[in-house]
Parts: sequence; C-alpha cells; structure tokens
Amino acid sequence: MLKKKLVLFFITLTCYLILNLQINANSQTIVNYDAEYKEGQKIAKEIESYYKIVKDHTVQERLNKIGERLQKYAREFSGVKDLKLTIRAYYSNDVNAFALPGGFIFVTTGMLNFVRTDDELACILSHETGHVVLDHHRKQMELQKKYTLVALAVIIASRGNAAATESASLLSMAMLNQYSIELEKQADEFAIRCAIACGYNPVGLLTTMERLNARERSSQDINWGIYRNHPKTEERIKYIIADLKKDGITINRRIAADYFRVTNDGPNIYIEKDFWFNLQDYPEIFPNPFINITSVIKNLNLAFDEEPNIYDIRVITNKNNVIIDIKNIAIITTKNTEENRKILDELCSRLKKIVWENSFWEAFN
Repeated sequence: MLKKKLVLFFITLTCYLILNLQINANSQTIVNYDAEYKEGQKIAKEIESYYKIVKDHTVQERLNKIGERLQKYAREFSGVKDLKLTIRAYYSNDVNAFALPGGFIFVTTGMLNFVRTDDELACILSHETGHVVLDHHRKQMELQKKYTLVALAVIIASRGNAAATESASLLSMAMLNQYSIELEKQADEFAIRCAIACGYNPVGLLTTMERLNARERSSQDINWGIYRNHPKTEERIKYIIADLKKDGITINRRIAADYFRVTNDGPNIYIEKDFWFNLQDYPEIFPNPFINITSVIKNLNLAFDEEPNIYDIRVITNKNNVIIDIKNIAIITTKNTEENRKILDELCSRLKKIVWENSFWEAFN
C-alpha cells in the first residue's frame, strides 16, 4: 500500500513539474535567427553530403518560385526581415519533407512525384515554413530538455524506485508527444493562411493528406518519413477541413489537385490514366468522333468541377433521348433506342468505376 502511495506521489510530482515547465506553444517569436540559421546551415551541409541532391534546373526553379512567395510572407509574419528559405530536393522514394532551423527545407523526389499540382506542393512547403517561423525547433528542444530534467528529478527523489521512474518517463514522453501534435496542428493552420496569402489554393493541403491517408490504408510498405510521427492522418484531415471552413474557403478538390484529368488520344477518352471508351466504336451515336469528342470532354470537365460521387452519375431517358447525366450536366445525349440505352448503360458503368477508383475523399464527406 505504501509503495502504491509513493508511486502516486511521484506521478503527481511529475505532473506538477511538467505543467509548470510548459513552453508557450502560441508564442510566434524567433528568438535568435542568426544562431538558428547557423545551426540549420550546419545540419543542411551534413544532409547534402549524405543524400544525393537533385541538380535538375527545372525542379529547382519550381522550388525557388514557390519559395520566393513563401519567404516574403514568412518575413512579414515573423518580423525577421532577413529570414531566408532555402529549399532543396533529394533523391528518395520516401514521401517526405522537413524543415531545419533557420529556414532550410528539404523535400524528397518521392514527395515531388506524389503531389499533383503546385498548390499541393506549396501547401506542404508552407507547413514546413510554419515550423520555421513559429520557432518550433527551439520550443521542442527546450521542452525536451526540461522533461528530461523532470524525469531525472523524479528518479533522484524516488531513490530509483522502478515504478516511479518508469511512470515519470512514460508521462514525460506522452506529454512531449502531445505537444508535438499541437505544433503540427499549428503548422497546418499556418500553411492554410500562408497558401492563401501567397496566391495558392489551401485546399491542396487537404487533398494531399487525403491521398496520403488512402495510401496508408492500402499499403504497409511505404516509408512516410517524419510524417509517421504526425497526428493520425484521419484526425488531421478533419481539423484541416474545419480550418478551411472556418476561413470561408470553398472546398473544391478538383481545382486544387487537378483530379479527374480528362485527356484524349485521337478518339480515345481517358480519365486520369484510365481508358473510358473510343468514340469510333459507336458510329451511330458519334457520327463525327473527332468533332463530338470536344463536346464530351467539355461536358465532363464541367461535371467534374462539381466533385461528383458515383451516385451522381446516371442514365436518364425521356421520350426522345437517352442521356448520361452528372449533376444535371448532360455528358452524352443520343436518340432513345434500345441499342443506345444498352450502350450508355455500359459507358455509365465504366465511368462510375473510374470515378470510384480515383476518389480519395469519400469517407470524409
């Protein structure tokens, strides 16, 4: 009984010390930018000596173009006029990006291949910029040092009591992990505001996270780098949606991520990389396939801008016509005959399958 009371006492002591050592997570001041820059520069050199840095000018120009906009906002936000963002890409299949003190940001080729648009890439880089301007590196390091001191104090005070020592260590780790999650939320909030200020679509943060979540659920073999230690992706998606709505942002995923890309190769229509159909296979419906295809693609794009789900895709008939309809937009209209109804039913089924297989957000609507 006495042993349990002692353990409870030391747990209480740990909680008291931790609560009194909390660092203000909402503080936005970079205490010493010059020192942070030198520290980050040193680490960046080590990273560049270990990983193969991408030298492709097209890639670097893309990063620089986005970085220049983010840097301007970061300077205004932080008040550090000489703050510099240095963004580099390195070869790795990992889907990853991270920031160092002083504004050094690294992104993998895996991430560059994963994002679909500059809006998505800008949102990822804005998140990492948030860690820099919100001074998260210093805050986390300071808190980690203090938690270590707390655990050490409890060990000394308890004279090495195993249960008290283990409890203090576990509690310190839990508190530090929760603090890290809070910092990630702050970086996401910053990313949304930064993207807006820099002329990028903040919904790109949401679409990237939704695809990460879809791939996490479908594969255990992908290395997500430091994103493995972020808040659970589904939780992150929910609060990103809430933040976007709070800011009055219309959530249109297609515009941000260029979803449902409609292309053609002659008379063949593709949605994403999936073949839909060849207009020349249906001469009675498409007597001039190379002219008719323009109308079909235009109508598809209008419909996909409305972010349909499979239940919005249907075949409707009236006295004269049979129509593939998506949210009251006629994609294909032809004469109402038994043969044409069969054809459009088949094309509609294929279209539903393509939309279903390329939707990443269904669970969150």
